[in-house]
Amino acid sequence: TWPGLNRQFPVLIDVPGSVDLLFNSAHYSCCSAETSRQNQADEYINFMLDAQTPGGSVDLPTNTPFILGGDLNLVGYSQQLHTLLNGDIQNTATYGQGGLPDWDATPCSLVVPRQTDKRMAYTWRDDNDSYPPGWLDYLIFSDAAITLEQGYTLQTAVMSPTRLAIFGLLSNDDLVASDHFPVIGDFSFPIQADADGDGVPDTVDNCMDVQN
Repeated sequence: TWPGLNRQFPVLIDVPGSVDLLFNSAHYSCCSAETSRQNQADEYINFMLDAQTPGGSVDLPTNTPFILGGDLNLVGYSQQLHTLLNGDIQNTATYGQGGLPDWDATPCSLVVPRQTDKRMAYTWRDDNDSYPPGWLDYLIFSDAAITLEQGYTLQTAVMSPTRLAIFGLLSNDDLVASDHFPVIGDFSFPIQADADGDGVPDTVDNCMDVQN
C-alpha cells in the first residue's frame, strides 16, 4: 500500500495464481475545488509513471494491471479527466513533466457506465440538490494489461418489478447502499496457470468483476 497520496489510496492486490492488480481507490475534492482536484490527478499520474520506471517510491513488474476507481467529482474543468487519461500533468513543478500513463505509452481507457435500465450514464442523482445528475464515479484502467468485457451502472429505482425480481433486488437498494449508484466493470486479465504441467506458467485469460 502507498497511503501518502492525497485523497487516494493505491493497493497492490495479490490475486492467487494470477498477476497482481494495482487498484487505486480515490475520492477527489468536490465542487469548485478545481486546483485541488487537478493536483490530485497530477499526483496520480506522477505515481503511475514512477511505478512503471525503475527507482523512486514504487516499482511494478511490466504490464501489471491497474485501475483507478472512485468518486472523482469531475464536475468542473475537463483538464482533470484529460490528465487522468493522457498523463498531461499541469503542476509540473511539483509532479514532473507527465507522460502517457499506460504500459504501451498510450492513453488509459475508462468504463462508460451506461445504466442497465435507462438510456443514461449518470452515477449520482439527488432531486433535492441544486446539482443536476452527473457522472461522478469512474473506473479508469490500463487497456494494455486488461480488457474491459462489460461495464454498467445500477439504479434500482428505475428497474421494473419483473427485472428487480429476476435479480433479487428491491427498488431502493441502490441508495440504501450508498448515495451514489454502483458502477461495475468486468475485466479479462492474465493469470498464471500451468495447464500442461511442465512447471512453466502459461498466460491465459480470466475474468474479474470490479465494483466501485
